[in-house]
Amino acid sequence: MRAHLLEEEGQLRCVWSTCFAAAGALTAIDDGWEVEEDDGGVARAVRCPEERVMAIGCLQDGDGGQNLLVAAASSSGFVRCWRLDFGAPRVEASSHLAVASGGKFIQRLSRTAALCAECFRIAGLPAILIGCADGSVAACGLDPLLRSCEADDSSKQTVWLEAQLHDAGINDLALKTEGLSNGTLLLAAAGDDHRLSLSVLAFENGSDTGLRMWLQGSRRFDGAHTSSVRALQWAGPELLSLGLDRRLRVWELLPVQREDADASAVESEASPRETEGQCPGLREKAVLLSSCTEPEVLAVAHVRDVDSETQDFWALVLAGRGVEICSRHRDSGASSSA
Repeated sequence: MRAHLLEEEGQLRCVWSTCFAAAGALTAIDDGWEVEEDDGGVARAVRCPEERVMAIGCLQDGDGGQNLLVAAASSSGFVRCWRLDFGAPRVEASSHLAVASGGKFIQRLSRTAALCAECFRIAGLPAILIGCADGSVAACGLDPLLRSCEADDSSKQTVWLEAQLHDAGINDLALKTEGLSNGTLLLAAAGDDHRLSLSVLAFENGSDTGLRMWLQGSRRFDGAHTSSVRALQWAGPELLSLGLDRRLRVWELLPVQREDADASAVESEASPRETEGQCPGLREKAVLLSSCTEPEVLAVAHVRDVDSETQDFWALVLAGRGVEICSRHRDSGASSSA
């Protein structure tokens, strides 16, 4: 691990980086890290090859957000976390020196590769949620990993949640916290099985038991796209999904139908499948045929005209074999531009 402070003037600087051994093992031990796991009640040491990092997530941390938590999920299903502490800027170079702590001890969240990750804060605690190649999701807190590093304690940490949401790999996750009841999160997931899924995650933070999370309700939407769904983003109350079929679809979030929570509650060509609990539905509102082939990623930003409350819109950027910029205006469809 190495820290950098580049002296050259400019707006883009490398302040810290880390790398793993070329052979695939981690660098702190001669030929790999050893991680304690529980296997049928027998503790055993296993190798953590961690071939490559598949997804990363970041969270601001500390008073004033001067620190940054960085979490990385690997193709071996392991998660590691660092805290970057940014010092005061140097007079001769208007940059910050990042000092990293953490990353030494890691948590295995999945037996298969992590494909995507979402960092979030729940009950004041930093956490990470990963989507995996077998269609499952898993969540854990980041603070225990950092404390293990600082205390030189490699004991196994608690996994908050493990749930099977898709029949194939999960390519992207999008968490929504606004407009929900206390103690719940709404998770949207995009799958290689052409489906979208919505899940209500409930949690409570007990003084004795710590944080507990469980799947309160879930729905799958078959045929949401005609090929793999690659990316998801929330745009206010709407969900945007992007598939390899080159369709950008806009979905309206429907309230939970407590009296009749079945397939008829969702007015969409996508066929929902109910699991336990109550979960909102989706209805397609708009669709755009993208000119970007093999789209893989989607970014969304809210653009507001300070002089007019009616002129705000969502700017969308799609990328694959090319880049396309679109806009989503309130109560209207999405329009593309070069």
